[in-house]
Amino acid sequence: MSQAILTAAIVLRVTDYGEADRIVTLLTESHGKVSALARGAKKSRKRFGAALGLFGCGEATLRERRDLWLLEELHAQRGFLRLGQELGRFSHACYVCELCQHLCPPHEPEPQVYAQLRAFLDRLDQLPLADKPAIAPLRAFELKLLDAVGLGLSLRHCAACGADIVATLRGG
Repeated sequence: MSQAILTAAIVLRVTDYGEADRIVTLLTESHGKVSALARGAKKSRKRFGAALGLFGCGEATLRERRDLWLLEELHAQRGFLRLGQELGRFSHACYVCELCQHLCPPHEPEPQVYAQLRAFLDRLDQLPLADKPAIAPLRAFELKLLDAVGLGLSLRHCAACGADIVATLRGG
């Protein structure tokens, strides 16, 4: 059997599987996006606890397998307890997790994306409950994520012909 891997991880998605298991999609610091089977997750509070909830953040012990990785443990280090207390911050958090889930390729290390996601969730969590989250940080996250996964915007060159737009605007 393969060697266990210990890595920082954030839970992007959780899906029930069978009577006792869950399939968890994680964004890990060292192995990128990983889907893993958490055996007995519905019944075992000892190995997973509250860490298996959406936005769970901590150290994951993973074992690589051919089809679906195995999540052996997830120890919560940081909880984002206030994200669910206000609809705006909850929706922003869900949205950025979904973006990461769909834009990050599987098993490609994305330490920059992991750091951005963790920082964004932390900022949302620290907002006073009376404050609604602003749109500008969300748009900044989108642009940074697109750039990190190789889909960044280029405003310097024309996409059709490759001409330098700044030079064209200056008349050169």
